Amino acid sequence: MVQFEKASTPGTKNACGSAITATGMVYAPYLLEGPIEVKVTGSRVYYILRNNKYCMFETVMGGYGMYTIHRTKFDPWHAQQACNAGSELRTATTITDIIKEDDKVVGVTTDEGEKIFAEVVIDAGGAHSIVARKAGLLGRRTGTDNILYATAFVELPEKIVEERFKQLCEWYLTIGGSNYSFNWIFPMRDGVSVGVAGGYMTPKLNIRQQAQEFLNEPIIKEKLKGGKIKSWGIRTDPEKLIEKTYAPGLIVTGHAAGFVQPFIGEGMSFGLMSGRYAAETAAEAISSGDASEETLANYEARWKNDPLFKTMRIYGQTLKDYLLKRPQEEIINTMIAASHWYASPVPFMLKDGVKENDTKKLEKAAKLLIRLENLGIPGT
Repeated sequence: MVQFEKASTPGTKNACGSAITATGMVYAPYLLEGPIEVKVTGSRVYYILRNNKYCMFETVMGGYGMYTIHRTKFDPWHAQQACNAGSELRTATTITDIIKEDDKVVGVTTDEGEKIFAEVVIDAGGAHSIVARKAGLLGRRTGTDNILYATAFVELPEKIVEERFKQLCEWYLTIGGSNYSFNWIFPMRDGVSVGVAGGYMTPKLNIRQQAQEFLNEPIIKEKLKGGKIKSWGIRTDPEKLIEKTYAPGLIVTGHAAGFVQPFIGEGMSFGLMSGRYAAETAAEAISSGDASEETLANYEARWKNDPLFKTMRIYGQTLKDYLLKRPQEEIINTMIAASHWYASPVPFMLKDGVKENDTKKLEKAAKLLIRLENLGIPGT
């Protein structure tokens, strides 16, 4: 097996919230052995008013609900786990095309013109993947198919981080912001991860301005006082699944397939879920010598039947359809309700339900998670 990484070091080109939820650990529990920064035990949600005042509620989770990571530390470690199992890692390499024989993907071409052949190609190329596009599975993603985020890492002394954030993730909702997702601050050992959800990619969107406005909020300036911005990043989250996540010789995973939780911005869990199912399906195909479309269709069957996936996608899509039709103040109230995803027993209920194959637990978690009757969504 060969891993291709565009950056010279895995993780250096990734712009994200830098946190793995407890649900993600369901699919890859070995990640707990990796270089985790902070085990998050609770959540604060801030509602910033127009007059520079704010209200806040804080909740404690029934265990560790999130694990913050530095992608520049965690991704190299993760890639090394695959190398330890026999994989080869090639960095500073860009995939520019796919190789097809008789309508089957049989390999890829690199920016150096090298042709690499494989029995199964697993595409984890991100929201604008070249592989998925060349295979005809991914079209152009624009407008309300995407939410744009700005991310930054702010360096702070470990003692200051502990004093101000106390192992709590923080979410921010503001009148005047996009309100189609959360702004956030996540604690690390040596600083914090800051994220600004710009909103849908439309001509009116100015993510730079929104990021600056968020950083200029008095409460944010106080939270980050004495800190130094060490890096910036921009990322897009696609909000639509591609119609088909496999083809003869090819499996599409993560952001490339559209595996993101709309509005909440949860991508890690879906990436881990789809990566696990892709690996299992590819292993079966290789061992049987059959990487046909029929065999790789098992990958899509796996993720479609995953109870966690179904619950989260229904929740996220329902929120999207609902919020786009509502005034901003109503959106704020709904997003406050949605924030309980990160500050409730739901992730643990889902995890236990999946582990124990207990449909009653999953149903109970889904009802608690969605709370449709409280959101006032018509027809529920």
